[in-house]
Amino acid sequence: MPSNTLTLTKWDAAIVLKQDGSFEASLPQIQGEYIPDNVILGAALAFALRNESLCTLIRENFERECTGKKQ
Repeated sequence: MPSNTLTLTKWDAAIVLKQDGSFEASLPQIQGEYIPDNVILGAALAFALRNESLCTLIRENFERECTGKKQ
């Protein structure tokens, strides 16, 4: 499969999920007190990907939402 290029601007955050189960995250370098919401969410998602119990909860919720099987 050919590689792709993502173009990120100064304040963009990105997470690339690899086929082997690993991931790469790109978060902007923040200086000062202002942290944009997208950067906070990106950091939270990157943390969740490193936490097996959080990943399980996310997957289970996603499956419930997709199948329409609410608890």
